[in-house]
Amino acid sequence: AYGQDGNRLNQSLISPSNTTLPGSVLNALYNMSDHLPIVLKLEIDSDLYTGSVNQELFSQNIRVVNPVSNSIILWSEANKTETLNLQIINLLGSVVLEKQITLFPGEKLSISTNLDPGIYLLRTIGKNHRFVTRIVKE
Repeated sequence: AYGQDGNRLNQSLISPSNTTLPGSVLNALYNMSDHLPIVLKLEIDSDLYTGSVNQELFSQNIRVVNPVSNSIILWSEANKTETLNLQIINLLGSVVLEKQITLFPGEKLSISTNLDPGIYLLRTIGKNHRFVTRIVKE
């Protein structure tokens, strides 16, 4: 992280004296933030382009009643029965609910939850299917 010289663990950017960046930059970081900026450097050693995309894999055929109350109601607009792994993920990235579900054409599935109010991600993964959407728990 910029401004981190190894002497700043849970301490101020400007005290003791810090010479890793110009004083104006350190003062701006100190005055405008409650933490050091984080820098992420990634290196990808392979070509991510595959040349073709299986559109069915990323189809948007799962529908969810939103906002969510005490249960999540979802259904598939596909014309076939689908067995999926369903995950509810909080915004910290923790999976708070995971279960195997089967969606039948034309039928709605109700899954009771014990979620705290907030924003979550609903992810379904199947053999030829991946879908992620945001849900709001009231």
